[in-house]
Amino acid sequence: IYTMPQFLKQRYNESTALIMAVFWLFLYVFVNLTSILYLGAVAINGLTGGDYLHAIMIGLAVFALIISLGGMKVVAYTDVIQVAVLIIGGLVTSYIALTTVAEYLPDSGQGAIAGFKELMRQAPEHFKMIIPEPTQQVSAAFNQNAIDKYLTFPGLMSYAAGIWIINLNYWGCNQYITQRALGADLQTARTGILFAGFLKLLMPVIVMLPGIAAYVLYQN
Repeated sequence: IYTMPQFLKQRYNESTALIMAVFWLFLYVFVNLTSILYLGAVAINGLTGGDYLHAIMIGLAVFALIISLGGMKVVAYTDVIQVAVLIIGGLVTSYIALTTVAEYLPDSGQGAIAGFKELMRQAPEHFKMIIPEPTQQVSAAFNQNAIDKYLTFPGLMSYAAGIWIINLNYWGCNQYITQRALGADLQTARTGILFAGFLKLLMPVIVMLPGIAAYVLYQN
């Protein structure tokens, strides 16, 4: 078994496999690829001065076509390059963000550690994963903004409402993820999935820290 539709065909029937194949095809073409290519082009265009959006979009589309025609081998090599760029770039971004906080805010010291301490001092609530109920907050903070935050993301109840379903779908049924494992031998597939899960643990460092740093800098 190399693909999710192939598994569904053996487990259930050909109609189930066809439904999933068509669903994911439309999802990737009209949601994932479209948004990723457009937003990526907008970001690169902003970094290069703002006058090359259409040329960048054409270039990204050509790369996407080459990857699609190249098969799993090209996809594997491309993934390795992309992951290296994302991880290294994310760590560098976090370091720059923290040192910038230390540099621009007085009496915070110097370096990334000083910047991190400043984030903890100025925005401690951003390091909490679960938003507390407004009734548990001090009266001064009991306002409509706090209520809106809690209603939007109601703490642990969000897991009961479906976050666990999203995670199971991503790691267990997402063709983008599972095809890489199904196309390898058992040992490689196991270690690959575990390694991918480990890389996910870096998300707070390479994604959230720069965001909190931007928040603190904006507040000041």
